Amino acid sequence: MTPGSWEKISNALIQLQRRLKKELKAEIKKGISQEKTSVVGGSSIFTNHDPSSARRKAEIERMRIKAEQDRATERTVTTFFDEARSYLDKKDRDKHFNELKPEAKRDCFYMLALTLHMAHPNPIETHWFNFGFCTCYDEYEERALGGLFGKLLSGDNLFDDVPTSIPRMKKIQTATFTEFWKAYESGTMIQLMDSKGFKQYRLQFPYLEEFFTSPPSINLRSSMWTPKPVDTGENEQRI
Repeated sequence: MTPGSWEKISNALIQLQRRLKKELKAEIKKGISQEKTSVVGGSSIFTNHDPSSARRKAEIERMRIKAEQDRATERTVTTFFDEARSYLDKKDRDKHFNELKPEAKRDCFYMLALTLHMAHPNPIETHWFNFGFCTCYDEYEERALGGLFGKLLSGDNLFDDVPTSIPRMKKIQTATFTEFWKAYESGTMIQLMDSKGFKQYRLQFPYLEEFFTSPPSINLRSSMWTPKPVDTGENEQRI
């Protein structure tokens, strides 16, 4: 090796180190950052850190999830009403639930769908009040009232496997859906039940007749049966 070779090699290495250091700084300035990810082993990957891009992706994902939830809800609603549609007049069978008119028909269609699923309204729903479930003593009695509406609309077949202390009626008449919603609208639900042979059954609910003496649109019904708010003292003026 000739004199001065070691000096040349040393200078070359120094220049290489400086160049690499400069290139590394340039890469850092471009926003390349090392981030921990949730991939297997918690490995690290290099990603281009862009807060605005991350927000856009998060918003797109949120919109996608909401759209899927809306579609799932619509499918559930459609399926829920499928069986009940056969009870409607032909002109109404292809209509969306919310398109049924008058309002009494729409309310009764929802009630019909519930009974076909052996269910009854939730206390937070207006149907729970409008169909007299507010007169029931407890949830057991609410289920029995739902059964009464089910028998009135579709007979006894749906409830053959449901235990009851009341003897089953082997020969009963069912109301057509049109009879049902018109009786609901006019406040003649009790007369409809009695005309179909359900008087003995509906008498198991002592306040039902009084409740149905007026149509659902009459304010008197609401004032008599709506639970009064309990005063907890929270509305008192605070000093």
